[in-house]
Amino acid sequence: MKMTMTALLGTLLSVSVIAGTSAQKDFSEYDLPGYFSCSTPRNWTIDYDSAPAESDAVYAVELTSKTPGMPLPHIIHVAYYSKENGEFSGYSDYVSKNSKNLFKIRDNKYWPVRKASLSGREAKTFERETFVYLPPEKPSAKKYYLKEKFIVLDAKEGFFVLKYTAPKAQYKTHLKTFQKVADSLKSPKFK
Repeated sequence: MKMTMTALLGTLLSVSVIAGTSAQKDFSEYDLPGYFSCSTPRNWTIDYDSAPAESDAVYAVELTSKTPGMPLPHIIHVAYYSKENGEFSGYSDYVSKNSKNLFKIRDNKYWPVRKASLSGREAKTFERETFVYLPPEKPSAKKYYLKEKFIVLDAKEGFFVLKYTAPKAQYKTHLKTFQKVADSLKSPKFK
């Protein structure tokens, strides 16, 4: 009996080591030099990455995962907004403008802003539900509900936004993937 338990324990340890190695191989490192780096899922598409003109001052990567038969992809967006971004005056302004239903759009839902920690730093997180019509501007357009999660982190001379967008019914499908990307964020712009 003792030999059997030892063999079982050894097998379980081997499986967990293999699973851990497999999980690491499922991600690669993305680097936007001087701004940030993070892990990205290998089976997702990098739709764009940007080191924009100085007038834009938003440095970002957007990752997508398409589900067969679904018109909307899952999206992970990681961005650094420099203080010259021209759209938001800073971290608090971004949170304020994106965490409330400012235009009183029916069917949009917002959850309270909560304190969070990311890479050992204080952050804010919130979720919201919204919708889109596809195809846009067509009388036959169908309404699709989305759920989004935001993590906003103050930084030197700007702030970071990590956003996960998914069809509402599939929101939890890649939530752990989003969290792994968020947890891997590194930057010389951190305070």
